[in-house]
Amino acid sequence: MNNASSTRMELKRKLEKLLNFLKGILKEEMVIGSVYVAARYLSSRLSNDSCSARRAHVIGTAGLCQELQPAGFDISGGPDIIDTACGMSRDELAAYPFLEGKIDAMVIGLDADFNYRKFCIATVLLQRNPQAILVATNRDSFDLVGVDGRHLS
Repeated sequence: MNNASSTRMELKRKLEKLLNFLKGILKEEMVIGSVYVAARYLSSRLSNDSCSARRAHVIGTAGLCQELQPAGFDISGGPDIIDTACGMSRDELAAYPFLEGKIDAMVIGLDADFNYRKFCIATVLLQRNPQAILVATNRDSFDLVGVDGRHLS
């Protein structure tokens, strides 16, 4: 399924609700979503030979983070805590502590709260970690919004 905001368990529940006859038949391992595929892809590309854990910075939902964690990734980023500023000045960016440190991957999925601050942090992390694998969970260039399905590019 093309949904980067939900775990496989959440997708399973949604399918069971939509298709009532699947209750009790559908198992989590039968559901394959874009987040699960991204986690599998990164696991195959990044060996865990070193003592340090693999790290991924996420622009996306809690579901995206929750699907990456069982694949052995320490996660930074993800959904903002309440009252996080959405903007970032040059001075704030220069003073930002970048506690995330080294990252092995940047994973980008649906993020309804995407903002300039997240963009600034991600850009600097990619500049500091040119070896990091950049994974986008969906190729969507737009989103359909409203009852008339307008494109939002």
